[in-house]
Amino acid sequence: MTREEKEQAIDTLLVYMNDKIEEVGRTTNSYQFDFNKKNDEYIQLLGSFEKLRETVLIAMSRRYIKQLTLVSFLLTEEGQARALSVINAKPNNNESSSKVSIGTLYNSGNMQVGDNNTQNIDNAVNAILNSIDKANAPEEQKEEAKNLLMKFIAHPLTQTLISAASGIGAAFVGK
Repeated sequence: MTREEKEQAIDTLLVYMNDKIEEVGRTTNSYQFDFNKKNDEYIQLLGSFEKLRETVLIAMSRRYIKQLTLVSFLLTEEGQARALSVINAKPNNNESSSKVSIGTLYNSGNMQVGDNNTQNIDNAVNAILNSIDKANAPEEQKEEAKNLLMKFIAHPLTQTLISAASGIGAAFVGK
């Protein structure tokens, strides 16, 4: 699986687990999930047992799920938090409404954050896009890099982190 497919599979699995827990009114530490080859429900969720296995291993390594036995798992609070952030994420239908403008930033430089409640990072993104265009690389790689950057910026978690860490991030921009 590509990195994007892995992240999507993790989101799908965690949202599914959270929904199951909420359906029965249980908590993360009291509802077990049995991921085995005989359980078609989980296999159908991700398309194949191998994809399920790979997703479970990644989710375990990130502490989103906890293994109890060979095939029994619990959704952790961290996993539920990610599931809820995926569930509650609002799609960015209008790119112009979520602009962020950042002027020149240094460790102790001036920083403008917000236009009322809208942050603008257009200048920073444009600078990165211009750098990509000027890079000594094939056009295909440049286009891929720009697409990945835009996808990263459009992701709901990235937008949340930018707004939450705007003050913290300013200290690192000049380094």
